[in-house]
Amino acid sequence: MAIPWFVLQTTDSATRTGLTGGAFLLAAVVAGIFGGPLVDRMGFKRASIVADLTGAVAVALIPLLYHTVGLYFWQLLVLVFLGGFLDAPGHMAHQGLIPDLAGRARMGIERANSAFQGIQHASFLVGPPLAGLLIFLFAPGNVLWIDAATFVVSAGLVAALAPYTAPRSGTAAEVCRARRYLTELAEGVAFIRRDRLMLWMFGIGVVANSLVLPLFARQTYGSAVVLGLMLWGS
Repeated sequence: MAIPWFVLQTTDSATRTGLTGGAFLLAAVVAGIFGGPLVDRMGFKRASIVADLTGAVAVALIPLLYHTVGLYFWQLLVLVFLGGFLDAPGHMAHQGLIPDLAGRARMGIERANSAFQGIQHASFLVGPPLAGLLIFLFAPGNVLWIDAATFVVSAGLVAALAPYTAPRSGTAAEVCRARRYLTELAEGVAFIRRDRLMLWMFGIGVVANSLVLPLFARQTYGSAVVLGLMLWGS
């Protein structure tokens, strides 16, 4: 939420806000292609820490550059792309840590996974209204500092508490699985492209969340709190 609002506030441009959302979407697509094999090569713990720390740097550089030497729009797009690219592998790595953590806690894998999913979905409900309130109280640039700090906290917790898992070696079976993964991903993309209803639903969701809702909330209500409630309701 803070980044679209930041772009609208600093540029007053719907086009640039849309391009920013497009950069994040492109990063998510690219990460979906390379994320799984990359996490397997690095190991879950290392991939989690790297994703969190790099994400913290990418987010923190936005307000840092803007308030010091200046932030060009292309630099913003690069930072947004980098943050979006690391989001999917980081989530995969976090979820991959669940079996070992459940074993350490002597907790059933079903219960551990339910807790993980429950906390994640609760954050989807609490996050947008909280982000809107924080933007209202502290301004978007300052909220990005808070966001960057949460990445650092996450990396610290994983580094201190999560067990180390050795990365998988590049055996022939691993290569076959990676190729099958890419094939299945290509089939999924082809299905969305062929099914016009799915394509429109996917496109409308992306455009609405990254451009239409932020622009509408700012022009009509001038409040990030309203945007947070809209995203919460959607």
